[in-house]
Amino acid sequence: MSNQAEIIKSLTKRITDLEASYDKLLKENTSLTNKVAELEKKEKTDACSPSKKLFSDLFKRNKTDKNVTETNIINAIRIERSEEEKKCKNVRFKRKETTTESTPLLIELNEEKSRIDILKRSKNLKDNETYNKVYITPDLTFAQRELNKKLVEKRNELNSKNDANKTGYRYGIRDYNVVKIKVVSQHNSD
Repeated sequence: MSNQAEIIKSLTKRITDLEASYDKLLKENTSLTNKVAELEKKEKTDACSPSKKLFSDLFKRNKTDKNVTETNIINAIRIERSEEEKKCKNVRFKRKETTTESTPLLIELNEEKSRIDILKRSKNLKDNETYNKVYITPDLTFAQRELNKKLVEKRNELNSKNDANKTGYRYGIRDYNVVKIKVVSQHNSD
């Protein structure tokens, strides 16, 4: 009989412990349900108001214009890279859709010196009747264009604060850096 009493006492203790665990889990579940409801409510209000754009938003919008989205994603990733890596080529996914315009021709050169030489000589094409409608420009990535924009702003700001006649120099952009350039004054003595 004492054996049965011990078993009943043990089972009663286990049931009491299980009820305590159940109450604890029920409270935790209620708390988590409330948190989820608050977050869902916040997400709905955030979706209505224009705020910060998420990287994932690039995938949700413009499903028909997938190539532009892919280009924007690649260029956005390049912004985060170091300046040296920003100088890599842009990616073209498809040709122009209008048939009246010619498609740009992308030429990659092995040497930087060749690229600079061709870009310097390209301004002479406008004087030639055969090639006066041919334009040669560097194919800059989104990151390079953004970097150039910032460098030009910085250069212009520094030059506006600087009097080249007094200091003997002005600011220019060389190899993706703003540098001082010595000004050679040209005085005409008549």
